[in-house]
Amino acid sequence: MSINIPFRLRYLRTAAATVLVAVSACSWQVKAEELEPLLQRLDTALKEKETYVEARKSRISMLEEMLSRSNVDDEQYYSINMQLYHEYEAFRFDESMTCLNKNLEIAKRLRSHDKINETYIMLASLYTNAGMYFEANEIFSHHIDTLRISDEQRTAYYLARQKLCFELGCYSKEKQIVEQSFRQYHYYASLLLKNPDSDDAPFNVRLFRLQHMITECRFDEAERLGLDMLDEYADSTHQYAIITYNLGVICDKTERREEMAAWYARSAFADVCTATKDNASLCSLANQLFGMHDVMRAFRYIRVSMDDAIFYNAKLRPWQVAASMPHIELAAQELELSRMRQTRTYTIIISVLLFALVIACVYLYRLYARARRNQRMLRERNEQIDKQNNELSCLNSEIIEANHVKEEYIGLFLSICSEYIDRLIESQRNVRRKLSSGKVAELQREVSSFDMVEEETKRFYKIFDTAFLSLYPMFVEDFNSLLVDSEHIEPHKGELLNTELRIFALIRLGITDSSKIASLLRYSVNTIYNYRAKVKNKAKHDREDFEEQVKHIGSFRK
Repeated sequence: MSINIPFRLRYLRTAAATVLVAVSACSWQVKAEELEPLLQRLDTALKEKETYVEARKSRISMLEEMLSRSNVDDEQYYSINMQLYHEYEAFRFDESMTCLNKNLEIAKRLRSHDKINETYIMLASLYTNAGMYFEANEIFSHHIDTLRISDEQRTAYYLARQKLCFELGCYSKEKQIVEQSFRQYHYYASLLLKNPDSDDAPFNVRLFRLQHMITECRFDEAERLGLDMLDEYADSTHQYAIITYNLGVICDKTERREEMAAWYARSAFADVCTATKDNASLCSLANQLFGMHDVMRAFRYIRVSMDDAIFYNAKLRPWQVAASMPHIELAAQELELSRMRQTRTYTIIISVLLFALVIACVYLYRLYARARRNQRMLRERNEQIDKQNNELSCLNSEIIEANHVKEEYIGLFLSICSEYIDRLIESQRNVRRKLSSGKVAELQREVSSFDMVEEETKRFYKIFDTAFLSLYPMFVEDFNSLLVDSEHIEPHKGELLNTELRIFALIRLGITDSSKIASLLRYSVNTIYNYRAKVKNKAKHDREDFEEQVKHIGSFRK
């Protein structure tokens, strides 16, 4: 999009700053929070910028191919080359100028005054857009025959002249040139304004009216005209970009900053979609975003704008962009440095926190390991306590059992003693009775007989067997379970226990000495030893552990 309105007129600034246009009912008004979607849309378009450029290059290649055909005459060449010029006009300055110079040669060869004047007017306008004011003025002064131009060309001529005069007045530093240029501008503007405004007027004429209203600070009228024109074009056309840029200028003059940025964003979007390199909206948008503290986006836009200006290759464009670029670039660098410092600070903080976290993890791990160790020790101690408790429980059971056995045997002992005392008393009475009767021989026979001893021994065995089995009723079965199946020991009929069983019954009661066992059972020590050895040889398992197993036969029963 061409820069059509320079805004360095010092005498307009004071007046423009005091004018505010209230258009609250206008659907184009933008709030600050509504600007971001437009900027995001522009960012997306910039990412696909090369696609649009390639599309324009494709159209250019097609036109150049048509020109390269041998059967193209001058009239056709002039027409096709003019189309090529329009493709290059806002894309590449040098190629645009080449196209016009080529058409100028053809027009002169055809001796067509219309084509000559048309080409010169377009060439002068191109020079003006590029800031080549001397070359443009030279064309107007020496090459255009104003007496032979048509009405349509006259309008184009007035448009080109007023534009050159306006820009000379804006950019010149000599007061006399400024005054003269503005007088000429108003003269040509008045000629253009003689015709009434109409929707059927060419785009350039209506655009001139819009821009003229802006220079005269008639912002409300200019805005209404711009919005009316805007409805006629799609948002991805070159005309749309020019109109929205001028609407942004109006918002700038009336200090509606968010709306201004939104119009510039729309204009820049259209410029990108049309691959327009001669643009002003992106640079203006960058300046506005910089003022809104969106520095990095402003820096990105100003760099794209500078790249476009260099690509377009007109001397005025890079100079205009370069006027804004240094302070934006400096701010972007400072912001980047600030972010780097902030990142470094955060990195240090995170590193410190990470180090502290590692220390905390090590400390917690040590606490955890210590807790595990203590838990393991506590578990081991608990196991030891449980084991000791079990041992104590077993000991208590054994003690209770031993006490019960003692109680049983004490009662049995007292009973036997009492019975033997009674028997002793009865025996004494019997002795006295026979002595007093003179039956000494009969008494002597009774004393010499062993029948009574045997009878008492059997009686002792019976008492012992009965008492023992009352304590351990399953002794015989449990004892036999320790022996080989074929070597079980069973009492004879009419017996509770036999000799082998009585020996091991005494061992179960804790009497393990063979001499004591022999004394109790009325056997020799050697006999008891042989019995013990014989039975142990019948053991199902380890014979050395046999008697210990016997000691644990049975359980305490109340």
